[in-house]
Amino acid sequence: MRRLSGLRARPFHMGQSTTRSDADGDRSRPPDPGGVPVLGNVHELASDALGFYERRSAEHGGVVGYDVFGTESYLVTDPAAIRRVLVDDHDRYEKGAMPREQLGGLLGDGLFLAEGDDWREQRTAMRSAFFRERVADHGDAMVAHARRTAARWDDGDVVDVHAAATDYAFAVLAESLLGSDVERERETVRAAAESVTERFDTGRLTSFLPEWVPTPTNRRYRRRLAALRAALRGLVAERRADGPPPPPERRTTSSGR
Repeated sequence: MRRLSGLRARPFHMGQSTTRSDADGDRSRPPDPGGVPVLGNVHELASDALGFYERRSAEHGGVVGYDVFGTESYLVTDPAAIRRVLVDDHDRYEKGAMPREQLGGLLGDGLFLAEGDDWREQRTAMRSAFFRERVADHGDAMVAHARRTAARWDDGDVVDVHAAATDYAFAVLAESLLGSDVERERETVRAAAESVTERFDTGRLTSFLPEWVPTPTNRRYRRRLAALRAALRGLVAERRADGPPPPPERRTTSSGR
């Protein structure tokens, strides 16, 4: 089995447009990832991850390998190869160990990491929340919050875009999905988001270490994530106790809008 951008698959031939030929003409594998012993390509990724991916693709083609602490993965940028993985031969691929090891603590067994029947069941359960009509119900709130955010800025102001985007996202989530009760958990959500960003910042060598390694960043990440989950469980329990929310048109009428 071979990993391909965090996926696993049986060996295959991608063709001339996606791989570099070896001296013997073998195109069955992308080029060797290079790197240094133990670390692999970690140092290059930490220095400039996007630049590293761009260089590898420009030099070697649309399917290239890289190594992270001995874990071999592949970056796929060739359109035909992407179609093969995601559409034509999707049943031959599964998510590899790296995304599960790196993101399992954050995402659990949710839709992003689920496989097979479990994935299909979750997708079916969530599908109704993303029907076009349901998403459109929240469009006015998104636009209104965006306008209010922009209206607070004057020409010449220096704006912390990260903070502004975080506040905007929180306001939209509070009105559209989680309800106004989430406001009391604003600091919990903010702290958790900060630690998630810090934990997966590829500019830090420690971000490539497993979550269980007791670095200060990992300890803070686990603590804040636990607090966030506890807060969300409490909110969910309260919403369930209150019963289903009224339809959007009733909420609009009762609020005077």
